[in-house]
Amino acid sequence: MRAKTHYSRTPLHETATEGSIDIAEILIERGANVRAQSDDGRTPLHEAAVRGHRRFTGLLIERGAYLAIRSGRGWTPLHEALYQRSPELAAFLIVSGSDVNAKIEGDFYPEYTALHFAASRGRNKLVELLIEKGARVNVKDRSGKTPLDLATTNEIREALIQGGAKGQN
Repeated sequence: MRAKTHYSRTPLHETATEGSIDIAEILIERGANVRAQSDDGRTPLHEAAVRGHRRFTGLLIERGAYLAIRSGRGWTPLHEALYQRSPELAAFLIVSGSDVNAKIEGDFYPEYTALHFAASRGRNKLVELLIEKGARVNVKDRSGKTPLDLATTNEIREALIQGGAKGQN
């Protein structure tokens, strides 16, 4: 269960891509590492998040996957879920304890937080959930933009302002 492809992807990485719970359970029972990172720093949790596999994500978290682990491009599984437009999975990761204030550490969407993604993509309910879970509403990305600057709906602007956001938009 420690075998890897030429990109250091494990069988569990490949299974996460497909979302097969039954196979994942067998692999984990036989010693597959739920925290294994590929050459690009991605874990099975990143793979499941990219594809919106909620049940698979839950299994990995239950078996000890790190919510805060970053890929080689500096993204957490929560960033991946938000980028891939998987609001249900993003909400699951948030309530499971993901760091809602983690900033992207790479050059693709540099210093974006989950709130930047949710505000810029019109995800009203996620914005409200993030604020409820302690997301900093005045945080700036590398270009100096706040979630309020990126808000796409009046409802999001109102939620951010009620949450303490300052500035004009």
